[in-house]
Amino acid sequence: MMLDRRQYLKTVPNLLLKDKKISAILEKNRLSAQAKIILNNNLPKLLFSQCASIQYREQKLTIFVSNSSALSKIRFSIPSLLETFKNSEGFHDIKQIKLKIMVKARGKDTLKKSEGKKKLSKENKALILENAYQMDFEPLKNALIRLASHHSD
Repeated sequence: MMLDRRQYLKTVPNLLLKDKKISAILEKNRLSAQAKIILNNNLPKLLFSQCASIQYREQKLTIFVSNSSALSKIRFSIPSLLETFKNSEGFHDIKQIKLKIMVKARGKDTLKKSEGKKKLSKENKALILENAYQMDFEPLKNALIRLASHHSD
């Protein structure tokens, strides 16, 4: 028996919802989306914009923020947020709200490229060498002489 397109599209979601793992994933996604809406309604817009990601798992809501300043400001709102979530559908069993800073990885393309090594001027080289030759402490004297050698003639 061949299903037409409309019947097939109605059947696939029902089959997916019967799978416990997929159903659990969909429920977590639904709760995370609902948590975003609650946070959007209960935090100032500037603070909400600093929330990078939200995760709800094992009765704990983890909010990942983009910087420590936002984390500190949101921390003061946790007691009222916890009450708001407990009164919201799907979050009656929430026990904790955790805040974490989301660290952004820096890729090769985001690193600042060196504009080339800066050369030491003749005046600075002379000043460094003059001070180096007056040093009694040999390791510092040698380090200053090496520093002065960065001057290109």
